[in-house]
Amino acid sequence: DEALTVFEADLAWIKKYYPHDEGNICVSEQNVANTYFYLGQHEQALRRQRAAYAKQLRLSGANDRNSLAAAVNLSSSLVATGRHEDAQDLLRDLVPVAEEGLGENDRVTLKVRHSYAQALYRDPAASRGARREAVALLSATLTRSTRVLGGEHPFTKIVKEEHDRAKAAAKQASRTGSLPP
Repeated sequence: DEALTVFEADLAWIKKYYPHDEGNICVSEQNVANTYFYLGQHEQALRRQRAAYAKQLRLSGANDRNSLAAAVNLSSSLVATGRHEDAQDLLRDLVPVAEEGLGENDRVTLKVRHSYAQALYRDPAASRGARREAVALLSATLTRSTRVLGGEHPFTKIVKEEHDRAKAAAKQASRTGSLPP
């Protein structure tokens, strides 16, 4: 709760003293939204992240690093609130945008790929094909992250855990027959 107070105060300060600095205002708004997310207030985070992403898109375009990072944050809230298809729709086209614009080994690109895979495999209505796509995407992302960041990097460890969960979920679902084709 203290972090939220600090980020909200920072946002108010920037708006008061630098009202024309839309870039910094947008970053500060994203900090507030992310804090709501980490406090478990996912609906509040989602509302703020939608607004921040829309503003970032307007300011910088879809292939900008900050816009892609905002999309990752927004997708986290979409998944956390059960809006898996919305997250998939958001990120599906951004994976190639990130790869082409930032490069396949860029940290933000890795996060876009990871977030898209999460949206796919965490969807309770995911098809077998979607689960396989998620596992393949996480496998490739894990390989790249290990090579670029190292096996002990916290992000690499997160991707490894997600990869293992996605594989286990796909196996479990195919054993129980609970997946659509």
